[in-house]
Amino acid sequence: MRKIWKKITILLFVICFGMSILVGTHLNRRAIEFSSRVNTENQNLVASTARYDIEQLFQFEENQNYYSFELQDDYLYVTAREQGIGPKLTIFNVTVPTAMTKISTFPTNDTLRDLDVKGNFAYIVTETEGLMVVNVSDPTSPQKVGTFFDPNITGAYIIEVVDTFAYVISNEWDPFFSIINITAADPQNFTLVSGNDCITGSASDLEIADDFAYICGGWGSGWVEVYNISDPSSATYLTDFHGGNKQGMAIKIEGNLAYIASGIHGFFIYNITNPLSPGMIGTFSDFGFSNDIEIRSNFAFIADGYDGLEVIDISNPTSPQKVGSFTNDKYFRFFQVSNETIYVLRSQDGMVMEANGISILKVEYNVLHPKSIVQVQTGTIETLHLELKDDLLFIADHDLDIYNVSDPSNPIF
Repeated sequence: MRKIWKKITILLFVICFGMSILVGTHLNRRAIEFSSRVNTENQNLVASTARYDIEQLFQFEENQNYYSFELQDDYLYVTAREQGIGPKLTIFNVTVPTAMTKISTFPTNDTLRDLDVKGNFAYIVTETEGLMVVNVSDPTSPQKVGTFFDPNITGAYIIEVVDTFAYVISNEWDPFFSIINITAADPQNFTLVSGNDCITGSASDLEIADDFAYICGGWGSGWVEVYNISDPSSATYLTDFHGGNKQGMAIKIEGNLAYIASGIHGFFIYNITNPLSPGMIGTFSDFGFSNDIEIRSNFAFIADGYDGLEVIDISNPTSPQKVGSFTNDKYFRFFQVSNETIYVLRSQDGMVMEANGISILKVEYNVLHPKSIVQVQTGTIETLHLELKDDLLFIADHDLDIYNVSDPSNPIF
């Protein structure tokens, strides 16, 4: 009888061991299937953990003040005043960002302010001469084409060129908004087709989007004025928004959303589907001073004063999240973005209105190399299977554990 029970015991052990191998193999196969599946089903989770890595490639400083700059193709166009020499347009070759090279200068008698480069021409607003046009088809040898002057654009300091019109803001402390037809070959024959006194006491930025012009109020006022420019010869004021005690340093329009750099108040996102009634839907502040803003895909890049460059994930515009930053102890004012390279005009401190140096940064989105943001101890030696369903993560070990992972950095059992 003992021998019979011994044989039965050995047989049962063999059967159980065989079943454990089969079950383990099945669960491991399911786990492998899930491992493959989670890489595709869980892309949003992975992306939310990735960040921007930012490094400085190059710094450039001269004994001069920079007012504005424009990046086109492999060239950076900078308006500046060199101490002891005077105002000038400087052109840099940035084909290799780590070896930015000055290739030409174009000296002038009048202070150069903002510029916009379109095709072979740089359109530059000046302090007293009005609108200057420079041929830059050969960046090594820029040539002046001519100037356009109208009393309304005296003291011009902001310009945007779209198609056949130049949109100009002049008279910094009592701003005037002008629209100039620039189709004539000779700039002297340009025509000012309409003009409006701005309501705000100052203006710091201008954005043209479709049939609308948006003017930021700057230091003196945070109001953003909206104009209908569908008929450039009769620009019409529609409304204003933002305002209150907030500043409006810069604005960018992407689709139906307006992004505003708002100084000490951070930055704001407005829905402008109805231009007559914009509504704020999101905001972010990191206690810097938001001077300038650029939008690339689902990310906002912000020149944030002493806090340097901030990168904000705006894939959910109602809840912007910081995903990267860089500072080099300089004051970041304005910048231009080209693919993974960012060109920054920066100064030694925030009390100096003009910049005196250029920093070139490289940004890399490391979504392909996500970092672990949290580890969960399940309390058992082996986890046999994982399954993700919406915001719930199911873990099969010897029991079934369920975690809420709606916030991936803080799973809740």
